[in-house]
Amino acid sequence: MSLMAAIGIAGVLSIYVPALQGPDSEERSIAVDALVREGALRVGEVADLLWRAGWRAREGVMDALEKIGPSSLPELMRVVRTHPRTDARRLAVLKVGEIGGFAARDSLEDLLDTMDRDIVLKALGNLGDASSRSAVKRFLQDPQVDVRRRALIALGRTSGDKEVDTILDGLSDSHHSVRYAAKGLLIKIGEPACRILLGRLNGLTDIARFQAICILGELRYSPALPELEQQLKESVWWIRAAAAQALGQLEEGEVRRILQASLLDEQHPVVLARIALALKGRTR
Repeated sequence: MSLMAAIGIAGVLSIYVPALQGPDSEERSIAVDALVREGALRVGEVADLLWRAGWRAREGVMDALEKIGPSSLPELMRVVRTHPRTDARRLAVLKVGEIGGFAARDSLEDLLDTMDRDIVLKALGNLGDASSRSAVKRFLQDPQVDVRRRALIALGRTSGDKEVDTILDGLSDSHHSVRYAAKGLLIKIGEPACRILLGRLNGLTDIARFQAICILGELRYSPALPELEQQLKESVWWIRAAAAQALGQLEEGEVRRILQASLLDEQHPVVLARIALALKGRTR
């Protein structure tokens, strides 16, 4: 195709840009669908619109490229590597993950050593390919908080209960966002996570043990009852408070006796309040 012909095609496709620039509407959806039809034959020209459109229109073009599917991967990678706008590059990364497949996985893994590795990890998590597990784990100790958080979430989505121990280590991270990401993943895994968590409970740092106790309570994991009773005797008051709350979430009848007995020695007002709240409403 000659340069003039390419310019002519790009000019024709530009008629869709005003609709893409506007709010969500039927007109905007029609424009996206039209670009999908056009892109089936000339995906490169559709992608070229990303260099002349505003951010809102770029989203519409990206939606079209995602719907076009695997044939748009080379163009999306061109955007990732050469577009001057950070938002365009990062959105293109996410679209590569949404398209999925081996080619998308390999393309994303090639981007893991770039400055945009946090969004690359998110895309790999969305893709959910278990073969990315080792590539993702490299970033669990990254100096950037958001990279560690994205890596942990991606590991959970690609590996699930196969990486419970590694995810559990995230409860000891120095940043609360990583710790809460680990907590959410462990809750989603459920009972398999509880079994491992209970076995490691006393070897965890205090901050990790606090979250672990909360998880055992939220999942109402009955085998944890004896260990939770022991946690009521810990020297750290907020560990005792977490244990009281977790015990209150269990269904066993002896919980009431355990909580009432703990009132005899407890002095910290917050822990006392947690015990009282746990006892409230229990009739056994």
